[in-house]
Amino acid sequence: MEKEIIIKPSFDVKSTFKASMNVFFGSKLIVFLAIFIAINIFSIHGTLSMGVKDIFSAIAPIFIIPLLIIIYLFVAYRNSKKQIQDNPRIKENIIYTLNSEYFEEKGDSFEVKHFWKNIKKVVEKNDLFLIYIGNNRANFIRKVDLKENQYNELKELLNSLNIKKSLKL
Repeated sequence: MEKEIIIKPSFDVKSTFKASMNVFFGSKLIVFLAIFIAINIFSIHGTLSMGVKDIFSAIAPIFIIPLLIIIYLFVAYRNSKKQIQDNPRIKENIIYTLNSEYFEEKGDSFEVKHFWKNIKKVVEKNDLFLIYIGNNRANFIRKVDLKENQYNELKELLNSLNIKKSLKL
């Protein structure tokens, strides 16, 4: 595929937060939930074996762990908002260019090319594409930023590349 796909990305707090959560948790979310359920089962089992007198130690993780999760999500959302407000690059006129050789980010004061051979993987979510530049670092393309037939062209390009990908059918 010799055609270039040019995308004018837009950034908002909600999509940046979603992308950050997908990059951070990814497949680790299932492991995290399994650990949470195991802790609760062992706590309740321990309480039943000790008797009813120490019920607080059994139910404490049920309340403390979700509270910690809510606090973490609040802090992550606030950081996403701060990242958008404080990043001078986001305020520039940014253009993404994708072709069979590379993925390029170009702004008024910067130009970065990421060659596909160095990209870790590409993941398609319901409303965005995540292009993993590192294990815990990804750029995202919102599907609403794609014009007319660009969604199909982008999927065709990504399918033609020899990289790890998880695309929707």
